Amino acid sequence: MTGTTEALGGSAAVDNAARSVTRPFYVYAVLTNTLFQRGVFILFLQQRGFSAEQVALLQTLLYLVSGLAELPTGVIADRIGRRASIVIGQMLIAGCLLGQVAFSNYWVFLALFIGQGVGMACVSGSDTALLYDLLVRRGATASYVKIKSRFTMLGTVTSGAAIVLGGQLQQISWGVVYVGSAACLALGPVRS
Repeated sequence: MTGTTEALGGSAAVDNAARSVTRPFYVYAVLTNTLFQRGVFILFLQQRGFSAEQVALLQTLLYLVSGLAELPTGVIADRIGRRASIVIGQMLIAGCLLGQVAFSNYWVFLALFIGQGVGMACVSGSDTALLYDLLVRRGATASYVKIKSRFTMLGTVTSGAAIVLGGQLQQISWGVVYVGSAACLALGPVRS
């Protein structure tokens, strides 16, 4: 009977340890996916006077840079730490979003989209790796798949809601859309 009680007590301790890690990650998932500009940024770029070809080049550059920067930013994250990589990436993306609302020169936008791609690469994988590392430290890795699924679901649902809200906020101003997104990104890095 003592073994059963210890097992139940151990299970409760593991659940508490997992909760202490997951709460900050769930908040992070919500904040970092509250990107109001995501659904309306093409309209924003067109209002800035960019052609369809220029918009396509910006998008291509963003994802190309993000993909190419995955390896070097992963190495950097291993050296400086996953949390530091996340903070650097989120701040870089937030700064680039603020730059997009502040400037209208296409060459500046090219640089901003390159910076945003590097920021995306800094965050990519670091967040889930940090989640796993923290669960390992607390002896709660058995919950990883369930927690990661909820983390992904929260991010996806938040992203969809932010797209709808972005269309509404755009009626107020582009500044509200971009500054709001940047503020959420700045508040988002994990504190656990």
